[in-house]
Amino acid sequence: MVITLDGPAGSGKSTVAKVIAKKLSLNQIDSGAMYRSYTHLCLSFAKEQKMKIKDVIDSKNFKDYLAKQKLVIEFHSGRQIIHLNGKDMEQFIRQPEITENIKFVADARFVREMVNEQIGVLAKDYSIIADGRDMGTVVFPNADFKFFLTASLEVRASRRLEEFKRINPEFTIDQVMREIEKRDHDDENREFGQLKPAQNAIFVDTTNLDLNGVVNVIINIIQNKR
Repeated sequence: MVITLDGPAGSGKSTVAKVIAKKLSLNQIDSGAMYRSYTHLCLSFAKEQKMKIKDVIDSKNFKDYLAKQKLVIEFHSGRQIIHLNGKDMEQFIRQPEITENIKFVADARFVREMVNEQIGVLAKDYSIIADGRDMGTVVFPNADFKFFLTASLEVRASRRLEEFKRINPEFTIDQVMREIEKRDHDDENREFGQLKPAQNAIFVDTTNLDLNGVVNVIINIIQNKR
């Protein structure tokens, strides 16, 4: 079974996917962690070559460098574990520097194609739940269940405030709202992998629901349709 959760930043996709994966004994695909791992590689390469990260992305040498890296994805009790050249990436990919630069990597077509291919291979062997912005439209157009999570801008900003404060402790809720508005605009107008609901996606507004409420809505829909 394949379940997709798409939606804008702060709509609760990753947190909801984690709980549903546990309740339904699924494996959670965390594409964000995959892009963060590639961002870690890109930053390392950029520092080694003394280049700016946005210049590295278009470099043939970087593509050759990526091809030599061994990125392995496994699941432990439904949780995705990424090993890069034998090293667990979790402690490296949550750093502010990764958050600040991930957009350059996640917007690169060849990186998105690599990640989508890896996710597709995993779905052949596992029942999964995957969250992102184009899971139900590009990665899994034939998913068994497609959900699109939404929430008000104010609520999404409050959910992301602590993450932004790890980058800059002076961030205010108004600044976070402006950042999320900009990201929404960028995500909706990307050349490929745009943020948009699949035609047959089920909308879930998480504005006035707590985590358990959102999870229950989605699980009830899945169980009733099955």
